[in-house]
Amino acid sequence: MISQPDFNRPLTPPERNGAIFFLLLFLGAFTAEVIVDYDPVKLTGLFVASWWIPLLALHEAGHALAAWLVSWRVLRIAIGTGPIVCRFRVASATAELRLFPVGGYVITVPTRLRFPQLENSLIYAAGPGIELALLGLLAAVVGPESLLSRTDRIWLLAVQALGVAIVVDAVTNLMPITVASKDGPVASDGLGIFRSFWISNEAYAGMIGLQLEPESET
Repeated sequence: MISQPDFNRPLTPPERNGAIFFLLLFLGAFTAEVIVDYDPVKLTGLFVASWWIPLLALHEAGHALAAWLVSWRVLRIAIGTGPIVCRFRVASATAELRLFPVGGYVITVPTRLRFPQLENSLIYAAGPGIELALLGLLAAVVGPESLLSRTDRIWLLAVQALGVAIVVDAVTNLMPITVASKDGPVASDGLGIFRSFWISNEAYAGMIGLQLEPESET
């Protein structure tokens, strides 16, 4: 969560136009597949894809909210990877929506030393945790049986697709693995939870007052 992914630059007009073209091409192909031999179940894939970006935003918001609750500073919130589509402010943090809706990150730093290992682990856990809380809420509202049963009702298919997206994203993030980036291996949330306890108080103290490098804001 403290290592920055690649591409800290806005999209150029050709890149933006190309992204819109391929998105429309994908949606057109998917629509054609749904229309031919229509079956409501075919909509599930579209619903899963539609939920993905909101879930990414919820996931990263969970990290940021946990950081604020334990009085850590949030420096940046990025939703997706790749070139920046848009950038805005959320309180004192810079928020970025990036081109590829795969993953994201939140950069946080402590403001004082008070159980920093535990606080950092809670920040890591809050991303998948807030998604699993939403899954629990869905199960409470529609019932576990409805979430797992076959149906032709469009609204229930949308809810089931959300449940599938939550499970896939939460389980993937909780796997204790590293992901390659320009700045070296980045820990998943699952690995970050455990690694938080391996970091010394001195290392956490060195993060206090940390600022983003100026070039990363360009």
